[in-house]
Amino acid sequence: MREWEAKRRPELKALFEHYMYGKYPAKPEKVTAKVLFEDAKALGGKGTLREVEVTFGPPDWPKIFLLVAVPNGKTPAACFVGPNFGGNHLLTDDERVRVPTAWVPDRYPAW
Repeated sequence: MREWEAKRRPELKALFEHYMYGKYPAKPEKVTAKVLFEDAKALGGKGTLREVEVTFGPPDWPKIFLLVAVPNGKTPAACFVGPNFGGNHLLTDDERVRVPTAWVPDRYPAW
């Protein structure tokens, strides 16, 4: 086991880094989140909808935009993460949800 930890594991990690995934990025110094909008009466008053901008790294790095919908009330709710490749604006007709400025496939309904 010690030989695995000391020799083979680093070799395999280096191979995956080189051929599969690329270099693992350094841990960002600062991660911030800013609520762009919040609507506690969304979904017919049954939920709260908010869009959150997450930034990490230098200012010119891409940002992550999370669209969060949670039921109103005190009962805990399950969380599902669903990455999409078209933009959050395709998930709701709320005009406050930002339209991406980066590449978006041309066969999505909003384009």
